[in-house]
Amino acid sequence: MFEQLERYKVNQNTFSDKTVLIHPRLAWIIYYKEVHSVTKVCERFGISRKTFYKWWNKYTKSGGDSSSLLDSSKKPHNSPLSTPEDIVKKVVEGKILTGYGQRRLREYLKENYDITLSEHTIWKLLKRHYNNDIPNLEKPLSLNIELFDNPGKQIEIGMIDVSEYTGTIPSILFTALDSFTRLRISKVYKKISSANIQDFVSFVIDEYPFKIRSISIVNDPSLTGLQDMTSNSFSDLEITSFAFPNIDDMKNGIVQEAHQKDIRDFFSRVNFDSNQDFLRKFSSYLINFNNHQSRDDLDGLTPLQKLRTSSKSKFIFYFEY
Repeated sequence: MFEQLERYKVNQNTFSDKTVLIHPRLAWIIYYKEVHSVTKVCERFGISRKTFYKWWNKYTKSGGDSSSLLDSSKKPHNSPLSTPEDIVKKVVEGKILTGYGQRRLREYLKENYDITLSEHTIWKLLKRHYNNDIPNLEKPLSLNIELFDNPGKQIEIGMIDVSEYTGTIPSILFTALDSFTRLRISKVYKKISSANIQDFVSFVIDEYPFKIRSISIVNDPSLTGLQDMTSNSFSDLEITSFAFPNIDDMKNGIVQEAHQKDIRDFFSRVNFDSNQDFLRKFSSYLINFNNHQSRDDLDGLTPLQKLRTSSKSKFIFYFEY
């Protein structure tokens, strides 16, 4: 027996630490093969019959593989600590925003961020990072949660007559602004009409690089039936809701603010040789607005930079339509 064991002695220079665990158990196996007596093995090595049979069965089931005599890792196969930090952030953020339980939160994460987690994993993550309705932002992770991190959650649409500045045929500027990123889409029409609003909403849905959940359109009293027309026309586009705030309530809205800036920084300063010249220069103005112009209400970021803080949009490096 000892001649056989000599081949399994541990050489610390050539074997890993795991070999140390194999050596004594392998001695049990080799000695049993020599004496064919479990009682003698147990007496010689001071182990119970139950312990011997446990490791003998593992050894034989493995086909005589000595690595089967190693202790099995007690580390769980799936641990909340292995979940990437950005996904943990979305789970806690979703809980704060919605208050959902594990089942509905699972659906929310799948629909909004294409994150698939089991209800049990969500429960474990919330137990670790979200206690008593107060997010644990420091232990064990610093999440730095941005509430309402959701481009497309609310789009505001408004119109303004700029004919006096263009000096051409009647020009109505339609503008859409995303409330989270301030990313802007604008288009010029000859007049305000239900058909033009419908065309603009379709254009906005096609051009924004994210899914739109809700749209607010300034309810101009001259547009009778606008609300019914808009809601029915886009019922198949998975937009959660259309709102029609009164025009007087929207004077301080983000679109009205943008239009005031247009008058001040563009229409009052730029000359146009033709309608095409106006459209070309205004297009350059919008490119600068979206991609290069930092904003105080975005903590010094440009709309494009704010868009890229969303995980789904981080690879968008330029916005033009």
